[in-house]
Amino acid sequence: MRASPDGPELQRIYSARFAGKTDYRTQVWRVLAPFFGQWFPSTGTVLDLGAGYCEFINNAVAGVKYAMDLNPVVHQQAAGDVTILQQNCSAPWPLLEGKLDAVFTSNFLEHLPNKAAVSAVLSHAYRCLKPGGRFIA
Repeated sequence: MRASPDGPELQRIYSARFAGKTDYRTQVWRVLAPFFGQWFPSTGTVLDLGAGYCEFINNAVAGVKYAMDLNPVVHQQAAGDVTILQQNCSAPWPLLEGKLDAVFTSNFLEHLPNKAAVSAVLSHAYRCLKPGGRFIA
């Protein structure tokens, strides 16, 4: 089983992955976020799972917005209207059952260390989604 990186190692990975690409990624997500937004209400509650630099959630139109990521950089990247949940996404989520209209994730699940972690994430998402809510991946 592969351990999840944390602290300086996680920040090193993010820096290497996103260095020099922030403006480009922001421009791309300004186009993509409205496309994905067609699957949840503009007044709804949305969680960006594995939010990274928050490109999706910062550009999403929603009534309540959450960004969940292990890396502390999420605090620097999230817009002022985004509630940050800095944690391991496979650990229990501090959200009420049936609270979310959508859980969005992009380029995240493949980074989880094993099937048990994937299963835990999907279980937490299912518990927190409203009836008819959507898991968008």
